[in-house]
Amino acid sequence: MSHILIIGYGNPLRGDDGVGIRAAELLAGWDGVSPPQQTDESEVIACQQLNIELTATISAVDRLILIDASATDEPGTLTEQTLTPTIPNQGSNSLSHHLDASGLLAAAQILYGKAPPTTLFTISGRDFDYGEKLSPPVAAALPGLLARVQQLVAAAGTPPVETGG
Repeated sequence: MSHILIIGYGNPLRGDDGVGIRAAELLAGWDGVSPPQQTDESEVIACQQLNIELTATISAVDRLILIDASATDEPGTLTEQTLTPTIPNQGSNSLSHHLDASGLLAAAQILYGKAPPTTLFTISGRDFDYGEKLSPPVAAALPGLLARVQQLVAAAGTPPVETGG
């Protein structure tokens, strides 16, 4: 069986930017009280940003799924893309602080010799102002995102993670 890591990231205090964290909480079965449930086959992490500390963890998994918000398409648009490691521009200090998803993979490859096959899911947001609520188009797209992540997990040979309500 494959070991899959799912990372949902963003700022939950900035409206739709929190969709990655909300998705991770739902995928982990977090109910706001009890700690998330993990299995030997899959693990879910919710964090505000991708950083260098994640490289050891991602280099040890067979598959990585990332979930984030974007501001590029019509609000509520779900995008899925396969990522490859991309080294950040020289002179940038991005390897020491905030990394984009491809930079995180490149850092794992450089530091640990392995970057797992990676899929990045994004949902385009409408409202990035202060607040914890997802806009209606993003909230409506969330079940489709969760279903697609479930499909990838199942296709990797692991039992699907349970979605919380």
